[in-house]
Amino acid sequence: MLDKRTMHMLQFLVQSRRYVSIKDLMEHFSISRRTLYYDMDKINYWLKQAGLPPVPYIYAKGFYLDEASRQAIAQMTGEAKPVVHSLRARERQMYLLLYLLVTKERITTRECMEKTGASRNTILLDIRQIKEELNPYGLALSYSQGKGYEIVGDEMVSRKVWSHYAQFLLHNGHEPLLHELLQEGHGEVPFPETIHQWLAECEKHLQLQFAEDAIKQLGYLFSFTVKRVMAGHLVRFPPGQVKHVKTTRHYRVITSLERLVHTVLPEHEKCYMATLLLSAKVNEFGPSMQHNEMPFLQEAIKKMVDLFEMRACVAFDQREELERNLYIHLQPAYYRLIYNMDAANPLTGVIQQQYRDIYELTKKCIAPLEQVVGKPVNEDELAYITVHFGGWMRRQGVTVRSPKRVLLVCANGVGTSRILAQQLEGLFSNIDLIGPLTLRQYKQFQEDVDMVISTTNIENPRHRVIFVQPILTDRDKVHLLQEMDAISQNAPATITAQTIVDIVKKYTALKNEAQLLEEIKQALQQQRTEKHVRRERKPVLDELLRDECIQLKDQVSDWKEAIRVAAEPLLENRSITEEYVQAMIRNVEENGPYVVIAPKVALPHARPEQGVNRIGMSLLRLKKPVSFSEELDREAQLIIVLAAVDNETHLKALSQLSMMLSDDNNIDRLIAADEKETIQHLIATYSKQ
Repeated sequence: MLDKRTMHMLQFLVQSRRYVSIKDLMEHFSISRRTLYYDMDKINYWLKQAGLPPVPYIYAKGFYLDEASRQAIAQMTGEAKPVVHSLRARERQMYLLLYLLVTKERITTRECMEKTGASRNTILLDIRQIKEELNPYGLALSYSQGKGYEIVGDEMVSRKVWSHYAQFLLHNGHEPLLHELLQEGHGEVPFPETIHQWLAECEKHLQLQFAEDAIKQLGYLFSFTVKRVMAGHLVRFPPGQVKHVKTTRHYRVITSLERLVHTVLPEHEKCYMATLLLSAKVNEFGPSMQHNEMPFLQEAIKKMVDLFEMRACVAFDQREELERNLYIHLQPAYYRLIYNMDAANPLTGVIQQQYRDIYELTKKCIAPLEQVVGKPVNEDELAYITVHFGGWMRRQGVTVRSPKRVLLVCANGVGTSRILAQQLEGLFSNIDLIGPLTLRQYKQFQEDVDMVISTTNIENPRHRVIFVQPILTDRDKVHLLQEMDAISQNAPATITAQTIVDIVKKYTALKNEAQLLEEIKQALQQQRTEKHVRRERKPVLDELLRDECIQLKDQVSDWKEAIRVAAEPLLENRSITEEYVQAMIRNVEENGPYVVIAPKVALPHARPEQGVNRIGMSLLRLKKPVSFSEELDREAQLIIVLAAVDNETHLKALSQLSMMLSDDNNIDRLIAADEKETIQHLIATYSKQ
């Protein structure tokens, strides 16, 4: 029989939806590597006695249990409830914070210890951390003999905090914990499953389809909200917002929730719940919802796409479809922004890191939306919008069909689905990608495929399923390449690994030949696929704006000559042809002075197929401004010609250029420069960012 620690370790692996490294287990259970191996041997022996396969270990990734093993082990151990004591410190603190908000009972240190299985000192440290966590929100964690621990402050803020941390636990695979919290003393409060059924009816009345992850979040958020209302914790809505929300369909469907909870809800609570529906992510709108669309938001989106095309020097062939998909996302985002609803995006950090170029360009194009909502757009919303633009960056060209059929199932909305699809198409040259489909669409899917790639758990799948993060990590890419290799029955890697095992067998007795063979295959495959996983290198700014591509002149006759003179270095090194110069001039004649991207700065460009041989950039500095129209704000003294070969290769250099030109002092320094070295030094500074 397993002891307490090994049982907790097994439950920790069962609850994790990702690979768990040796280092993670050592740190979490405060044990040595030797003790960990000993514990894993005990776990695997216990599993073998129970007729279950051992916990597989993948080289350079860690331990991972598939869905079938997780369910079988959970059934064997009889764990009906989630194991809170297997949480990491950060997750445990979030769990306690949610526990304090959701329960009506008196909570002391003793209750927290019993709830989590942690020691008194650990709980006291957690309480201190929770207090620090609440300070920025204007909330306080107080303690009294009569009431125990209690979170005090504005009710609207308390709900925002609950929403934020509940989403975090959901994203990290801890849904059972939230379910368990809401079960306690539920009384007349509906379970999330009941809310999900009600939301399905709401979709029919509202003529829309919520995103899969939004439905899950709404289920827990509505259950929590009803709990707070029943406990007497009520919100207050600004009068002006009450008047507007009461005119919406979303407010009217809350009446059916009153029947479900057998309670007449206060007007302000119904308004709050309506905004939860208004601000939830949507996959699609029905035909009748088109009559309720917002022209001012559609106009803002059009301006945003105009700015993005101008600043990123790209042209979207299917602009109308892009704008439509942006609208589907931004209509709920509009309500999130004006009503200050939580927009927690667990992928923000990953998007900022892996799609920094597109993120920085998106920041430059967000002003039309900010004008509509009357406030700055936060980082989480900006990351969501970045995903939409990024997902359309490779929509040009022809997709090659392939015998390997791969189905994409994604519960994170159209934007994330699209950028994941683009990543997969860039990673594989031998797949026919189908989808993306939602979970509900997958249940109706009857075709045969070689593999299903999913960002969410699929119950009772009919195909081989690979679970990945919505933004692929390098580890995800390696895993996918390995799985595709297995499907393709790539003989050389298997033969090489088997050859090594056969040689080893000549000199030693093997304890587990199959496991050794698998690990050698994984090690060889990782080495062989590194070149596929390595991100395509994009040139930085000083690699394009070299000395010979910079010109300092006093003046030119007009804007046409400015473009011609600025393009001369690229003509001389054959990066572009004369056709490209004429195309840039023609673009200004037909579309107006859109190339003036900032005061004193113009960025003329045309499409790659209009005469670009290779990527290039050149800069012309003028002492006397040249006007691209009769408007004074369309004058320029810095003319930067960009020759892009596709929609992506130039983005890093362009992002660095954009950051450099965001500072008015830098523009003045460039214009005032009498020597190229001054300009090159500034360019080199931003090329490191």
